Amino acid sequence: MGLCRSIMVTVVALLLGFVRPSVQEDLSTLEESRTPDISEFLATKDGKPTIIFGISLSTNTQYPCKVDVVSDTTETTTVFKRYMPGTSSGPRTQVRMNMRSVDLEGKFQNSSWSGETRLDTVVLTALPSKRQRGAAKTGSTPYGEERILMESTNGTCAVFRARSLSGSDRGSSLDFRVKMTSFTQESQLNCWTEIDQYLRTSNLPYTPITSPQPAVTSCLDHCTKHTTCKHLIASDV
Repeated sequence: MGLCRSIMVTVVALLLGFVRPSVQEDLSTLEESRTPDISEFLATKDGKPTIIFGISLSTNTQYPCKVDVVSDTTETTTVFKRYMPGTSSGPRTQVRMNMRSVDLEGKFQNSSWSGETRLDTVVLTALPSKRQRGAAKTGSTPYGEERILMESTNGTCAVFRARSLSGSDRGSSLDFRVKMTSFTQESQLNCWTEIDQYLRTSNLPYTPITSPQPAVTSCLDHCTKHTTCKHLIASDV
C-alpha cells in the first residue's frame, strides 16, 4: 500500500507541473528547430528500462491507456513490453479487469513523405508468447505502425499517431505519451503546454482535454494492480 501511494505521489507531482497559461517559445520556431526522432524518444540508458505512459486522444480506440516498458533501443531497433487494460478469466470462470501484455519488436524508418533524414516511424511486430512457443507457433506477427508527430523540447512527452494491424482495433488513433522519469520543475511546466498548443494549432482529429493527469493516474492504477507491471514501475521510481 505504501509503495502504491509513493508511486501515485511521484506521478501526480510530475503531472501537476504540465499546465501553465502560456509558452514563451513560439510553436512554429519549435517545430522548425526540432524534428522529432523516435529512436531518441524510445532510448534506454545505463541498462535501465524506459517507462512510457500512453493516453489516447481519440475516441475510436479499444485501448485508451497503455504502459510501455522499453528494455532496449538501438539506432535502428527497439524491444519493449506493452501493458493494456483488459479482461481475463479467473477461478471458476470469473472475469476480472487485468493488464494484458504483449512483447513487441520495432524497426525504425522514415515516413515516405517527411523529406527528413531523422527516423520518425517504428514498424512493430508482436513476438510469440511462451505458450505459443510451446505450441510450436513461433512466428512473429505484424502489430502496427507508430509515428512520432511532435516532441516537447525537454524530450519527456510527445504526440504519436498509432495504426494497429492486429485484433479488432485496426484504426488509426492519436496518443499523448509521457515518460515516467525525474526531471526539473522547468521542464514539467513546459511539457503538456507545448503538446496542447501543438494540438490546438494542428488539423489533427483529437478529443480536447484540459490535463492528462486524470487519465495517466487511472492508467497507473491499472498497472499497480498487475504484479509484473507494478514491479517494473516501482523499480523506476
